[in-house]
Amino acid sequence: KPWYGQTRFDIVDHVIAKIEETERLNTLSPVQQAAHRAEAPFKTMTMNEISLSYEGPPKYLGQRDAPLEIPPEVVKRLFLAMDEDRDDRVSLFELKEYIKNQGLPIQ
Repeated sequence: KPWYGQTRFDIVDHVIAKIEETERLNTLSPVQQAAHRAEAPFKTMTMNEISLSYEGPPKYLGQRDAPLEIPPEVVKRLFLAMDEDRDDRVSLFELKEYIKNQGLPIQ
């Protein structure tokens, strides 16, 4: 946690964390920024973040507190589905063709 004095205030820590996150995002490449924007709707609060206001059974507070991860096997299968010429690379053309063929709402 950032250091700003003897007394700690959650709201100050939260604001400082938001400022640091904004500064960190500003130093990312445009590709990384786009990835963060795409990921944002899927981020949820962790058990650690809701522990102060949580009113349910205490057994759930001990659950693993980690971000949701996409299993490597899922990424591998998607890659294999898009790699039409089997050259172990997914070209921009292959990606566009996959999006078009699957009717995905991506432009």
